[in-house]
Amino acid sequence: MLIPFGIGLTFAFVKIVSGVTLLTQEHYYFLGGFGGYFLIHILLYKPLTMYVFGHELTHAIWAFMFGGSVKSLKATSKGGSVVVTKSNFLINLAPYFFPFYTFLIFLFYWLFSFMFYVEKYFAVFLFLIGFTLAFHLALNFFALRQKQSDVHEIGYVFSLSFIYVVNILIIMLIIKMIFPLEIKYIDFIKISYYKSKEIYFLIVSLLFQMGNKLNELMKK
Repeated sequence: MLIPFGIGLTFAFVKIVSGVTLLTQEHYYFLGGFGGYFLIHILLYKPLTMYVFGHELTHAIWAFMFGGSVKSLKATSKGGSVVVTKSNFLINLAPYFFPFYTFLIFLFYWLFSFMFYVEKYFAVFLFLIGFTLAFHLALNFFALRQKQSDVHEIGYVFSLSFIYVVNILIIMLIIKMIFPLEIKYIDFIKISYYKSKEIYFLIVSLLFQMGNKLNELMKK
């Protein structure tokens, strides 16, 4: 059921983002950070220890949000583990859709804004947002290619569909913050809704046609 919605979101995402034509120097810092991480990831190395630590800590944070507690947490470049007292599909899948380090950058920038004049560091902020967002996407793609117990426990079809959908929603929200005038999130949601509805109606129509043909064959 999530796959058609994911297709609708993808269509809306491409349409909205491709409509952005006015890029300022600060926006190029975001794109530079985004592309810069991918160059490091592909050409130099993958910061797996940092990823695993953020991954396991995200499990812990989301377990805490749902009223659970953390008994142990371990993170190395070869893998990690966390033992929590509560579990559900959001806790299991949180590291794959919640960009932990990007959230930290937003949080620190917001907290420092109460104490310092942070506007002069806005370009650095955008670079780090792009860098950490690319880190989140690239290393999650790398991790999901391996056998992940989190995903296996929930089920691969639902897990991958859900991860994809939530990632697009969050990434679009981040882009909206960076391009507040050019991007309208409500338009993104509207286009996603109407495109998804078209796909759902098409699927239902095809199912009815197949059902009618099957009935005709059974009558013969």
